[in-house]
Amino acid sequence: MSLDVELVKKCTCGEAIAEHYYEANITHNLAIMAGKAGIYKAIWRPHEIDCKFAKDILPIVEKGYEDMLMRPDYYNQFNAENGWGLYEDFMPWISDYIEAMRENPDSEIITCV
Repeated sequence: MSLDVELVKKCTCGEAIAEHYYEANITHNLAIMAGKAGIYKAIWRPHEIDCKFAKDILPIVEKGYEDMLMRPDYYNQFNAENGWGLYEDFMPWISDYIEAMRENPDSEIITCV
């Protein structure tokens, strides 16, 4: 199983998507690691913390990412045993997502778990 995330601009006339700014996919095997970093809900389930736009979750994800950068040994212990969900793969994914959110802070977040 995996998570799909998108940052989009919706049409002013309704729910149709006018433009895709960012799309990415990541394994659910990283959910525990994300939880330990305090970014699980922001990335996987932003609607559960009343976040709709990239700018709403950006500070949360940045804070968790910074902690993960500072403590790789701690986070590596949560690597998936099967190799599908590793710190070394998650960090560039988060970095790319942060960059997309910085570039498009008013974009809406769509997640599919």
